[in-house]
Amino acid sequence: MAIRCEILGSVLQLSLDELDADWRLVEAAADATADIDHWCSGPDWLIPVACAFAPTAERVLLRSEEGDGFALLARYHDERRTPLFGGLEPLWGFGAPILGSNPCAMAAAAAEVLARRDDWRTLVLPGMPRTGERSGSSDGRHSTMTMDVAVTLSSLGDVRFGQGITRQIADLSDGYEGWLERRSSKFRRNLRRTAATAAGAGLTIDDVADQPGLFERLMAIERRSWKGREGSGMAGAEMSTMYRLMIDRLRDRGRLLAHVARLDGRDVGYIVGGVRAGRYRGLQLSYTDDARRLSVGNLLQRHQLRQLDRARLADVYDLGMDFGYKRRWADRAETSLVIAVDRR
Repeated sequence: MAIRCEILGSVLQLSLDELDADWRLVEAAADATADIDHWCSGPDWLIPVACAFAPTAERVLLRSEEGDGFALLARYHDERRTPLFGGLEPLWGFGAPILGSNPCAMAAAAAEVLARRDDWRTLVLPGMPRTGERSGSSDGRHSTMTMDVAVTLSSLGDVRFGQGITRQIADLSDGYEGWLERRSSKFRRNLRRTAATAAGAGLTIDDVADQPGLFERLMAIERRSWKGREGSGMAGAEMSTMYRLMIDRLRDRGRLLAHVARLDGRDVGYIVGGVRAGRYRGLQLSYTDDARRLSVGNLLQRHQLRQLDRARLADVYDLGMDFGYKRRWADRAETSLVIAVDRR
């Protein structure tokens, strides 16, 4: 379809469809932004989450004329019905709303647009770098990008900083064996024993990423899991919409990894995620109650790690949000920051 953009000074304002048509540019801008979550700041994550959890939100999606910078915002209300602008992703705050090699310029463009509006009280930017630890500055101070954006947005009001999201990361840069060597001897021993027991019981794990009817197959497993009974995982209405959209996008781009565990001719567990730019992002893992005795969740996680290494698909395994059980599998944590601006 033809892309029509309203010109706002030196930037273009896009619809969500137009942003999606520019998905390669969005990914390039995300990858050029230092120390953010590049995977979740890209459209494979942002657009499905926005469509599922905030389908009617008013969006302010700005792109530089050159296509190398984006400011991705949407208007919401907090629990007290106070109007605010936040990132395009309305829920967890993994993705950074300001993207590009010159984030200060895009923050200035966003500030210019928001300054002309009187229908908001707070601006919340999640997913911002806490420190420059991945780009060489790990002295505990906020990253240069975060401070530059904060100073730029201070023209709108008073700036505050808050704790963002913490993700657990497994390092595969030296392969599966290198990762395994960094685990405790107890972890390694238990994993070997579990794998041997499951193999003896006839458990198999199949690659299903390209199979038709994949989402329905995964949902059938989910409904027989504890997540399905509690309405979490992929079982909730919004979550189901989000994962269906996300899985379709990843499959269409050849980025989807999905595996199903089978026992006695039945599906008893699954793991699904996506790869982009050398980074694997885990999305969901689930298993049925009757497979719990075989530690199917651990075996699916192990299988995914080995597959990523064998195919040389990724050197980073992003386990997602920080939970205690994930720390045994992780080598480090990555934590973001939230910038909030209270309008004067």
